Amino acid sequence: ADVGAQLIANIDDPQAADAQSVCPGYKASKVQHNSRGFTASLQLAGRPCNVYGTDVDSLTLSVEYQDSDRLNIQILPTHVDSTNASWYFLSENLVPRPKASLNASVSQSDLFVSWSNEPSFNFKVIRKATGDALFSTEGTVLVYENQFIEFVTALPEEYNLYGLGEHITQFRLQRNANLTIYPSDDGTPIDQ
Repeated sequence: ADVGAQLIANIDDPQAADAQSVCPGYKASKVQHNSRGFTASLQLAGRPCNVYGTDVDSLTLSVEYQDSDRLNIQILPTHVDSTNASWYFLSENLVPRPKASLNASVSQSDLFVSWSNEPSFNFKVIRKATGDALFSTEGTVLVYENQFIEFVTALPEEYNLYGLGEHITQFRLQRNANLTIYPSDDGTPIDQ
């Protein structure tokens, strides 16, 4: 945190660049399926925008079906090693991660993840029984920088959203018109 650029959070700065307008997003390739999900490479789809840090040019997408009603989607820089791992992973001691059940599989799941590269990489989590999109980034761009990550989704009124990101506060996220989660100056997580 001491070596990062001193920036005002974009929600507090009306003059801030709109990352959705100026960033290129990513394109997925090298998709590899297995019985519990799939992985893919995500490459920056154009010139870096570097609006709130430095764009990460290569990401790895991992989708794991963990139980009939739970899945895990991770998007991480391709090059994570001991020098930067603490930037992207919270300790298991702080945030224990659920493990996949032994019989978890794509075919046994109540959920399905679809994705597209049009106009850039986006994904949907769909409930198989109804076809309802539970979470969708369609029509938006993924912005992934060393100090800023943004993906956009629309949520219905009275939504209940659980487990978005790894954070130490409550598991159920608060309902807000524009939910933004960021660390406070003293390092305490804040849900706003």
